[in-house]
Amino acid sequence: MIEDEIRPIIDKNGSDVLVNLNLNGKKIKAKIQEVQRKPIGDDILHVDLMPLDNEKGDSFGLH
Repeated sequence: MIEDEIRPIIDKNGSDVLVNLNLNGKKIKAKIQEVQRKPIGDDILHVDLMPLDNEKGDSFGLH
């Protein structure tokens, strides 16, 4: 998910939202845990996600 796709979701719903991801053809439902932004400006640097349907419960981030 690139910034152009995730920014409207975060701007509308805040960071407490569920998203559907497609990672290499695998569909994953995840919760946005944290959004890191540049100190000056509003650009998104990093998004931490927690998969909800992952047996391992691994977390991952998007840069």
